[in-house]
This record gives sequence, C-alpha cells and structure tokens, in this order.
Amino acid sequence: MSIFRIRPSRDAGVSQPSVERRRGNADRRIGSRGGRRASEVVRTGVFAGLFALVSSSAIAQGAMQFGFDAKSLQRAGSLGMPVTYASTWAGSWNQKFGWRGIEDDLRAAKAAGAVPVVQWWYWGDDISPGCVENGCKDRYQGVQKDKATWTRMSNELADLIVRVGGANSQALVVIETEFNKNGIENHEAFDGYLAEQAAIFHQRGIKVVVGFGNWGQSHWKNFDRAVAAADLLGTMALQSSVRDASTYLSGADQLIKAAKYFHTTFGKPTFVTDFAFSSHPEPSYENYQDTVIRDIFRRMDEFRDAGVQGMLWRMLADDPAFDTNNYHGIAERHWGLLHADGSPKLAFTSFLSGMQRESKAVASASTVASAAVASGPSGQR
Repeated sequence: MSIFRIRPSRDAGVSQPSVERRRGNADRRIGSRGGRRASEVVRTGVFAGLFALVSSSAIAQGAMQFGFDAKSLQRAGSLGMPVTYASTWAGSWNQKFGWRGIEDDLRAAKAAGAVPVVQWWYWGDDISPGCVENGCKDRYQGVQKDKATWTRMSNELADLIVRVGGANSQALVVIETEFNKNGIENHEAFDGYLAEQAAIFHQRGIKVVVGFGNWGQSHWKNFDRAVAAADLLGTMALQSSVRDASTYLSGADQLIKAAKYFHTTFGKPTFVTDFAFSSHPEPSYENYQDTVIRDIFRRMDEFRDAGVQGMLWRMLADDPAFDTNNYHGIAERHWGLLHADGSPKLAFTSFLSGMQRESKAVASASTVASAAVASGPSGQR
C-alpha cells in the first residue's frame, strides 16, 4: 500500500546537479569558579572546563541521532548501524484497516530500543481549506475525512502509543507531515487545529513535531499557535532525478537553511522528519547520492549549531513495488542505501561511517566527562 505524497506524475529531464559547500564551527565555552586556594582553583577550573566542554559540545549539543523505517530495524542493527529512531506512517487508511500495522511497528521499535516516530498524515494530499472545513472523500482510500474523525483518530493513536510504550514513552508524533500546501499555508484556522491536535498527544505525555514541508518559508509564520504548541519543528528534503534535479546536491543547504530559520525565528529545535536522495538512474545518481550524503555528514557541526536534534532517512532499502504514481515517479523505488537485493550502494558506507562517528563522539565524550569527575578537583589523576 502506498502512502506517500501521491500526485500526478510529469515527465522531467535528468540533469546534472551542482552544490555549494560551506563549513561551520561549533560554539564551545569553558567556565570556572573561585573560592579556594589558587592551585585548587586552577585544578577545579580545568576539570569544570573540561566537563563543560565535553557535555555542552558533545552531549548537550549532542552527536546527531538517526533513524530509518521501523521495518528495517533488525537489518540496520545487523549492519552495525546505531539507530535511534524508527519511523512509521499513519493516515486515513487506518480508518479502513485499523491500527494493527502501526502497533506492530511500535512494538518493533520498543523491542529494538528505538524511539518511535509516527508520521500522522491524516489529510494527506487531499488537504485544502475546503476539505478540512467541509470534509472530503480520500482520493485513494475512498473513506470520508473530516475534523471530528481526525480528532477521534488522534486520540486513538495517542492511546495506542501509550499502551505499547507505557506512560513514559519517548515517542514523537509528526502532526500532518508536509501540511503547508494547497491553500492551507494561508488558512488561519488550521493553525488553531494543529495546536488542538498537539494538545491531544501532550495530554498523554507524547512529544509533538509540527511537520512543515520545506517550501514556502514566507508562510511559516502563519502557524504561530502550532509552533508554540510543538516540542520540535519538522523539515524535510526528498530529491530525485525526476524532480528538482538541479538542486539535488544542495540537500544539506536546504535542511540547514530551514533549521536556522526555525531556530532564529521561533527559538525551536528542528527534527528532520523525512530526507532521502534517490539513486535512480544508476550509476550516475548512485554517485550523486553518495556525494550529498558525504556533504551532509561533513557539515554535522552546522546542523547542530542550527538546532537539529535528529534525522530520519526515508527507507533503508529500495522498494521495487513502490507505487510509481507517487510524486517522484520511478525514483520513489530507489530511496534506499541498499539495493532491493540487499547489496550496498556507495552511499551506504558513507552513511554508516557517519553514523558511527557521531555515535562514538558521544561515547568518547561521556568517558572523558566521567574521568574528569572521577579525578575530582584534588587532581589525583
């Protein structure tokens, strides 16, 4: 069953992307305090400064944490990928088929020790002011959609998350991924509706991400109530040879620009809810996919400085059965870092090594911080 961004497809030429790369520096500061004899103050300052350096830059700012689709958790683990997040998509089809598939994904995430991220995509591509205010029939599932059902299903989803994950579930819910389109970007009432939906999940202690599509930045301020209600703000980047080929390799720039805007305009951290770069057609776009992944991991300090707290890659492996009526057409079948037969693409090694570097950074920082605390101000070590 296809659930992602289904739109009429158009033919597009394949062109060679270009990219501009930049570098950024993390902000690291060291502090000390007085009140004791000079030598002890110096030692204390060194240890306090070391701990502050480690904790602020490597723990508080943090190594970046990544995730994939929930169904890939076991495979990712077997490949040595330190996965933090597991993504699953819920939508109007759950009116028709129930919550069993979502429950299975939530349980898989729990078993793997991953944080579940539910992309709650109720209105989907049918979204518009008229559809939301008057109700409409889902173009793919044939079910009736309206605000009352949206609220009922949000409550059902929230209860399911708590039932599987417990009262202290760390789950994130992305409310209406890529909602800002088809006139909704100027529909003031929808701002309030998003805030109301956020409250449903907050009542169960579940964190909420408001999921902006990465376009129309001038309209993002229209959703001040939703932004205020959100724990994090979501952005995304999906690029292919079929769509936006000329901007393919600027994926890092797109994500960092959105995160900086959220940080400076709203003072909110960012969660990358959905990013991927299709390798179709190979071999040219397999090389481009690897290039943009390398660029993203080279610029992790910029992502941290912009307040990005986590990133979800669309899917670990290619899906040869994915519906080509989706927005990126045939390219939708090639989001993976692995081919459908399990063989790695060039980008797999780059992504894996990047994840491992980030994971080791936190482990190493924690070890140094513990050693600094254990040594204490008297400087025995």
